[in-house]
Formats: sequence, structure tokens, C-alpha cells
Amino acid sequence: MTHNENSRVKIPAIAHLTRLGYTYLPLKQCKDEVCQDTNIFRSLFQNAVNQLNGRNLSAAEIDRLVAELTIKLSNDDLGRAFYKILLDGMDGLRLSSVLRAPSAISTKMWKRSARAVPR
Repeated sequence: MTHNENSRVKIPAIAHLTRLGYTYLPLKQCKDEVCQDTNIFRSLFQNAVNQLNGRNLSAAEIDRLVAELTIKLSNDDLGRAFYKILLDGMDGLRLSSVLRAPSAISTKMWKRSARAVPR
């Protein structure tokens, strides 16, 4: 048996994720559906954004969002702008189900956990 990246990493990861309920979508079958700059599946992205926001965005609106994300991802800021979009949303739309905690709460949590660490 040949031991390469496919046999050691990719195939076991795909098998594990399918057992967790994910569906494997080969890129060869979805080339027209994927934005080549961001690897975002447009129809899956559209369904997720619509579900998160309770809206029915058109394909043109989704293409505009993907274009704006492409610009943010091309910045040389190590993904900080993209991370901020995931937390705060974009154009009044949530792009992630992650909720941002107020800074006072996260500060208190940090102080509490910092005291628990033995010195």
C-alpha cells in the first residue's frame, strides 16, 4: 500500500466527517458551483445565509456578497477582516451562527480563568 497524503490524511478525514453527518462533495462534480477565489459553494452559502437571516436572497445578491468576501480575503491582514465579518456580519446579514460576547463579559471570564491557574 502506498503511504501518501491521500491514504494518511484525506481519506480518513473524509470518512470521519461523513460519519458525523457531513456530505462529501467532490470538486470535479461542482466546478461551476464553486467560487475559485474563495472555495465557497454558492448554493450552500445562499441556503445558509437565508436560513440564518430568515430571508430569501437572490443568486445575484449572493454573488455580490461572495465578491465582497473575496476582496476581504485578499487583504494581507492574516484573516482579521474576514474574522470580523464572521462575528459582526456584513450589510446587515449574519454569516455565522457565532454570537459575539460583550467585551465586559469576556474580560471577566478571562480574569476568573487566569486566577484558577496555579503559579
